[in-house]
Amino acid sequence: MRFHDAPVAIVQQLVHNGYEAYIVGGAVRDMMLDKQPKDYDITTNATPEEIRRVFGRRRCRLIGRRFRLALVFQAGETYEVSTFRKEPNHLERRGRPTDRGEMIWNDNVFGTLEDDVRRRDFTVNALYYDVNTDEIIDMVNGLDDIKAHVVRSIGVPSKRFMEDPVRMLRALKLVGQHQFTMRENVCKAIAEKASLIQEASPARLFEELQKILNTDAKLPIFSACQKYGFLKYFCPMLSSLWETQGGSLIRALLKQHDDCIDHETSYFKEKSLPMSLMSLPYLLSEINLDDASRHVNVAANQALCLDAIHRFFSTFGMPRELTYDIRDIVMMLPEMAALHNLDKLCNTSLYPIAYEVFRILTMANGWMAGSFAELPLPSEVSQWQEQATQEIEQSMPKSPPRKQSRRRTRKRKQSAPDDNTQHDSGNPHISTSNE
Repeated sequence: MRFHDAPVAIVQQLVHNGYEAYIVGGAVRDMMLDKQPKDYDITTNATPEEIRRVFGRRRCRLIGRRFRLALVFQAGETYEVSTFRKEPNHLERRGRPTDRGEMIWNDNVFGTLEDDVRRRDFTVNALYYDVNTDEIIDMVNGLDDIKAHVVRSIGVPSKRFMEDPVRMLRALKLVGQHQFTMRENVCKAIAEKASLIQEASPARLFEELQKILNTDAKLPIFSACQKYGFLKYFCPMLSSLWETQGGSLIRALLKQHDDCIDHETSYFKEKSLPMSLMSLPYLLSEINLDDASRHVNVAANQALCLDAIHRFFSTFGMPRELTYDIRDIVMMLPEMAALHNLDKLCNTSLYPIAYEVFRILTMANGWMAGSFAELPLPSEVSQWQEQATQEIEQSMPKSPPRKQSRRRTRKRKQSAPDDNTQHDSGNPHISTSNE
């Protein structure tokens, strides 16, 4: 098996320092599916503090309260290194006095490799790769389930989903992204426990949404979530629009983005691009696009758009800057369609993303090139901006070099030691010529 050098180096350094360490989970599963892993998880019997001692404070940072782990920086990338966990007891599960002890609020009980296997979610995610022996440790028949493309829970599915509702989303990602089939008991448990996803923290749900949007299988994953009744709790507004005309456009936009996710331009991976696409039909329906009043009520439209963004992504902990970026991108699209204020639009940092959103919207709707063909390319805009910056810098008068203060110069001359002169030995900062 061929993994990236960086995670392999992290594992080897831990082993060299006397610890057990393995590449685990999705990276091993993806490699067995002949797909290049995008994310690597590493697990070890070293505690977070011991991990930090191995790599040093500059290369390692400890994060998390509910699930404490180490972030290790290697070759310009960041890798999560977790410690073997075991099942917490009833008291350790409780995060509040009213909890029934089902959801795991504190997952910091360390254990052995065998303990860690038993507490993982699905068999296909419980494979441990030993980089030194080039062997896979499989204690739950995960390799057989990968070959059969089956999602099978480790333990009772309903119990596992009550412990951590995000596990339901991981099962549906396997269905959508890798065309797996869920066992009947897993399907039944998701139908019964789907509403529990609302108890997960908004910040964690936002992180999961970003993982979905970074794949080339957004549409299949969201489709699986809708099919199994999960989407109405994970993203209620998207679920309510799914069967409408706006939902059809959303699916077309996501499909277009999936088809070109490997675009080489740096801005194509910006968070605001796929999030603008998945909410675009709803946001456009909430603002006033009448040409006569669009320019008069800019501030009102911006407020309407911002409120619509908050409603669409109500279950996620959205960063404020991201909501503003999505708003500005959406507000640029009518101007781009009408070819209005192009000089102003091209001078904004969000123009390349808005251009890409408009391009995907054109393809999804099957429109003719029309006004899109007349828009400046982002590469041309970048060249203009660089040239304008250089011209401004060249036109600015160069500031003359700063003159040294005569008073300071005179003082330095006066205080310079004379080789032939004895100085006061009581001053510790001045040495005598005889020393």
